[in-house]
Amino acid sequence: MNPETTESTGLYEFLAWAEANKKRLMLAAVAVLVAIVALIVYSYLRDRREAQASESLLALRALPSAATGAKAASPQEFLRVADDYASTSAGERALLLAAGNLFTEGKYAEAQAQFEKFKASFGSSPLVSIAALGVASSLDAQDKMDAALAAYQDVAINYPDDPVAARAKLAMASIYEAKKQPEQELKVLDELSSKPAIYGDAAVEAMMRKEQLLQQYPNLARTNATTAPVKLGGAATNTSNLAPPTAAPQAK
Repeated sequence: MNPETTESTGLYEFLAWAEANKKRLMLAAVAVLVAIVALIVYSYLRDRREAQASESLLALRALPSAATGAKAASPQEFLRVADDYASTSAGERALLLAAGNLFTEGKYAEAQAQFEKFKASFGSSPLVSIAALGVASSLDAQDKMDAALAAYQDVAINYPDDPVAARAKLAMASIYEAKKQPEQELKVLDELSSKPAIYGDAAVEAMMRKEQLLQQYPNLARTNATTAPVKLGGAATNTSNLAPPTAAPQAK
């Protein structure tokens, strides 16, 4: 059979089928068009809602201004934005700012509740580590030391590469100090001060606090020294076989 004849026959058959199914084809085309329009509208509304949420958040002042005397927005105003635009990134930030403002106002239980709400609602957010630290700090401010200590430990474990980990460990050291547990405090300060490249300013602060702690508890200086081997003549030797170092006299 001639190929041109076959192609012509196939074209006629398609046209005949299309004529017979004209209505179905038209409905299918309309359905596709409606779907495309719906996606465009949804995208537009989503972007518009995000823009509106950002405008609402920017209209609020997170911090007071000394230059103009303007006051910071109230936590309730931030919470209103968070509720009105809960599905937007601006709403997410508003909730965290509301929790922070509540903490600043000394409403620690309320701040804790909002920080916990943020963790539950935005668990995949890059800001969730801040909320976790906020929960721990709120517990700490309420003098719930054991609960705060556990919360700080969770922050350090769950976000080891985040700057909040260093702040959590410093707070842990403070709680151990308040609980009169210098050995535990020294352990945390040791870890921080041994990694200045990772912990930065927190490592420097840990070094200073460690020095003060060892002056207050000279016996910890001896214990701390015996735990680390030193090299003598190229071989590692445990310092427990050496004479204990004499504690530096405290300044009068």
